[in-house]
Amino acid sequence: MTRPAASIRPATAPARAGRRRLLAAVGTAALAASAMPVARAQAWPSKPIRLVVVYPTGGVSDSVARLLAPRLAERLGTPVVVENKGGAQVITDAVGGQFELLTTNPSSAVNQFVARGTPRLLAVGAPKRLDSHPDVPTLAELGQPEANLTSTFGLFAPAATPAPVVQRVADEIARLLAQPELRQRLLDTDNVPAALGPAEFGALVRREHETDARIVKAANIRAE
Repeated sequence: MTRPAASIRPATAPARAGRRRLLAAVGTAALAASAMPVARAQAWPSKPIRLVVVYPTGGVSDSVARLLAPRLAERLGTPVVVENKGGAQVITDAVGGQFELLTTNPSSAVNQFVARGTPRLLAVGAPKRLDSHPDVPTLAELGQPEANLTSTFGLFAPAATPAPVVQRVADEIARLLAQPELRQRLLDTDNVPAALGPAEFGALVRREHETDARIVKAANIRAE
C-alpha cells in the first residue's frame, strides 16, 4: 500500500479528552476496480509496506500506527514502515498559555502534561467517563450530548488496490486487535478496538462526512 493513513475526527481534548475506536478496515476507495492482475494480488506483499500517518510523531495516530506496524509486518512477512507527514503539535503552545481552550485526543504525551496539572481537563467527549480520568465529566453530563464525538482510526489504500489485498489487510488487523495484550495496551490509552470490514468502514466514513457537512453548513463555516 502506498497511502494508508489514520482517519481522525477531532472530538477530544486535554480540555476535552475522549475515547476512540480503532478499526480493522481499509477504506472503500480501495475497493474500486483494479487493473492489477490477480496473480500480482496473490503475490502481495512483495516489498515493504509504507504506512503513512498524516500527523506528527508522538501523537495518538502515530502511537497506534507504531503499535500495529511490527505486529502487522510479522503476519504479512514483510516490513511495515511508518512514515509521518504531519505538522507540529499544539500541546506545547497550550501548556505555554498561547490559547485558552484546546480540543485534542488523549495520548501519552498529552497525559504527561495533564498529570503535571497543565493543561487542566474540563470535560471528555465520550459516551462515558474515561477510566484514566474518572473525575472528569462528559460533555453530555454538562448538557452538550451532541458534542460527544469520537475519533476513528482506520487504514486507506489507493483505489487501484485489488479487493483481495484490501480484505487481507483488514483480516490481519482484526486478528491483531483480538490479541489480549494488544487490546489492553490500546485500552490503557483510551483507544477502543473495533474490527470493521471494508464495507462497514466505508459506510461509517460516508455517514461521518454527511454529519460533518451538516454541521459545517449550519454553522456557516468557511475556509479562510
